[in-house]
Amino acid sequence: NANIPIIINAEGAESTGIEMSANWQATEQFRIRGSFSHVKAELTADVPFLVRTITPPGFGTAFEDGQSGDRLPGSPEVQFSFFATYDYGAFHGGDLVMNFGYAWQGDVLTRTGGRGSSITLDSFGLASASMVYERDNWTASLFVNNLFDEYAETGAVSTPLSNQTVSGANVRSHYTTIAPPRAIGARFNWRFEN
Repeated sequence: NANIPIIINAEGAESTGIEMSANWQATEQFRIRGSFSHVKAELTADVPFLVRTITPPGFGTAFEDGQSGDRLPGSPEVQFSFFATYDYGAFHGGDLVMNFGYAWQGDVLTRTGGRGSSITLDSFGLASASMVYERDNWTASLFVNNLFDEYAETGAVSTPLSNQTVSGANVRSHYTTIAPPRAIGARFNWRFEN
């Protein structure tokens, strides 16, 4: 059954690219950090019977060969992130820090070379922000995750061919996972003294 993933070692695969990161203390209170990568991950040799797939109607199993130059699954070609922190320092008897972050990744194939009824998960970016106040032995923070309420598919199980009606029965084993929606919250921590 092609719903069960099986790992097969390829004769050759290669990832080449560039990764960079930077950390800049712009002022005594303001710091910026960031990273960027551009990576090409692909097969370097043909691989017979690499990608398992389904042949409808029903769930007969078939295989597709991986070809040299096929992009590897789960590997975005471009990713970057950016984080900024502003430390207000002394604020009403404590310290106040504000944070902002944004991380983006390019599209991702769910199967090697887009073969075997693979789907492509679109690129997406998620932002977050927080404000943290620390005083004596306690900390209070407000945060927002997925600040812009971005809808993003982050993973997939099986392929669309796994969703069929066979002999009157609906079979639905393909789905995508999504990033959590915007979350707004507060945290309070208390450190007990010994």
